[in-house]
Amino acid sequence: MFYFITFLTVSLFFLIVVIYHIEAKNNVNQLKKHDLSYNENTRQVILDGCFVLTSFRQGSLNCSLFQYLNKNRDKKLSYDELNDRVFKGRHVELNKVVDAMGFRGDLKRILFSFDANSIIFHPEKINQVNDLIRLN
Repeated sequence: MFYFITFLTVSLFFLIVVIYHIEAKNNVNQLKKHDLSYNENTRQVILDGCFVLTSFRQGSLNCSLFQYLNKNRDKKLSYDELNDRVFKGRHVELNKVVDAMGFRGDLKRILFSFDANSIIFHPEKINQVNDLIRLN
């Protein structure tokens, strides 16, 4: 009888530890979710509701381009499409315009995929980064 009660107590203890560990892991994963948003009134790109990553002058090429990219998240946009909708005949290098919008270094690499003929804005990839402190 003593061994049965001891076995039951130890088993219950391990069950509680496993449940606690699973719950703690779920809470950590929930904390790592980040929100990248664009406020059209202030023309600011905001991380987690409080960190302004960049802002744009109203009517600027950077503002128009970012608004178009933001409306077409995770979509591969060709240079020709952007030329018709945003650039309107101006010669623009996608690499340089992303820098000019204020996205540099790791942040640029995480949020954008591009080559000479296309660009993709994928803000959800920010959640794949373990340490956002490195981004500034």
